[in-house]
Amino acid sequence: MRFLAKFLSVFILAALGNLVFSTRVFALATFATDYVITYDINEQGLTNVTFNIAQKNNLSTVYATSFSLSLSQTNLKNIVVRDAAGSINPQISQTENVTNINFDFINKVVGKDKINQFSIQYDSADIANRQGSVWEINIPKLESNENTNSQQIILKVPAKFGTPAYIDPKPSRIDDNHYLFTQASLGNKSISAVFGTTQYFKIQLVYNLNNPLSKNLDTQIALPPDTNYQTVYLKNLNPQPKDIATDPDGNWLASYSISPDTDLQITADLFIKLSFNPKSAPLENSDVYTRATKLWNTEDLDISAKAAGLTTPKSVYDFVTNYLTYSYARIARQNSEINRPGAVWALANPTQAICTEFTDLFIALARKNNIPARELQGYALSSNDKLKPLSLSKDILHAWPEYYNRDKQTWIQVDPTWGNTTGGIDYFNKLDLNHLVFAIHGIDSTQPLPAGAYKTFGGGSKDVFVRITDSISFPSPSYQATFSLIDNNHLFLNLKNISGVSGEAEVTIEENDEVKGGTGKYHLAPYSTTAIETEIKIGPHLSPITTPLIIDINGQETSLSITYQPNLPIGVVWATAILSTVGLTFIARGIYLRRQRRHPPVHW
Repeated sequence: MRFLAKFLSVFILAALGNLVFSTRVFALATFATDYVITYDINEQGLTNVTFNIAQKNNLSTVYATSFSLSLSQTNLKNIVVRDAAGSINPQISQTENVTNINFDFINKVVGKDKINQFSIQYDSADIANRQGSVWEINIPKLESNENTNSQQIILKVPAKFGTPAYIDPKPSRIDDNHYLFTQASLGNKSISAVFGTTQYFKIQLVYNLNNPLSKNLDTQIALPPDTNYQTVYLKNLNPQPKDIATDPDGNWLASYSISPDTDLQITADLFIKLSFNPKSAPLENSDVYTRATKLWNTEDLDISAKAAGLTTPKSVYDFVTNYLTYSYARIARQNSEINRPGAVWALANPTQAICTEFTDLFIALARKNNIPARELQGYALSSNDKLKPLSLSKDILHAWPEYYNRDKQTWIQVDPTWGNTTGGIDYFNKLDLNHLVFAIHGIDSTQPLPAGAYKTFGGGSKDVFVRITDSISFPSPSYQATFSLIDNNHLFLNLKNISGVSGEAEVTIEENDEVKGGTGKYHLAPYSTTAIETEIKIGPHLSPITTPLIIDINGQETSLSITYQPNLPIGVVWATAILSTVGLTFIARGIYLRRQRRHPPVHW
């Protein structure tokens, strides 16, 4: 007798059977295998997984002697294997992100249509993950092959989880808190479920700046901005910046001036609210997000050739996730500064990718097909750094892309890195509530630097502190209008957001005898200032005129006292003064001369 190793792909896992042959094997599948897999999650999030497998022999001369499961999970405990003859002692081995369970059957089932029934049971901490008030469940897909006859998955969750905000694919049946997925409903997909729609984080960020020059240095730092998914409450920023401005990508940039040969440490305390469903955001100029850059070189011939058949965001995501392989060794070799060679290099070196290469290749291929795309850098909470690795060296940050969905009119975040390292968990149709954006790179592919990357020379300090917190109430935006200046034709005001949250202010300046007035909308980052101008219609005047200016900001009326200084040209003023002086002189002389005349005597 001879042995043949045959893989039966199961779940992102593989079932390996050593099969005994006495005659030639034809095209008929060797086995018809039925899988019933139960995931029973307790209130602490530990999942008891049970594979009940029925393997029917399709050939009378072939039977299985051993079996192997390769699981894209690493936190496994209490592994128990049984067949009809009793308990089996399995062999366990592990790679970076895969656990292999190998065993020989005690009960050898021989004969056509005979069924070998056996089970594999274990506890896993990798299926359900709780972050704050949100539970996320990710079950890798069950890969079918010629030996798979049927598959069924049963997901059991505690009643306290409530109703899922998202579950894909849709279950065939729901009984209370039990979700049944048949082969028809699975459709060769992984199962993802989210219980909860919002998550709150309390964050402290430290920025270490240095000015080695002999003169003042003006510089900026990037604060975590609002995105379609996240809302930021900047509670405190110490020391206060000169200004906070928003760049075209939506980054919040705080400006500082550093004295010569001086270090400056800035501390930001903030809260972030993450929402599962993104807000809409019309894109005014999509061309800037389809351009070629050094890192996203869409003009490269290899990039162009590969992008030819990838015309949708999903096809780009699937290609990048399947084509690249995450390099744990590269991370281990580069503990300090990690080189970022870009999309062309990633395409040529698919086994050396980290999160930046997954991101860069996605963006380049998407942009080549006129799909607006850009990079996000920030912090991602990971309960397992093998399945969900974080690749950037500065305070263990992460990078992932987003593309613009023109139908939904919003940016959609995806994570092909974790889609690869988790063995096919769906990070395209939904993103978890663990990705916090610190910087957006679209127009510029490298700037600004995200929080956590601001280090002084030789600095190895930890500068990013993130923890999940209970829900809090964010303040409403509050605005203040002040007078700035007046020129010959315009009145300028400063509109300042005096709150720690961003917002949109609709400002109406009431028309009066001095100004034309008008209405405008202004989006302001926390503590930022913008200029408002309105046209002056006041006529020429020689003396100051003070009048009230009525301003309405989001329905709240305020009044400013505005003084309009004399607005005649200096030459006109001097000429008027001289003429007035000369005129007054002639008048006075005339009066004087009249008084000096002799008057005739008066007769009575």
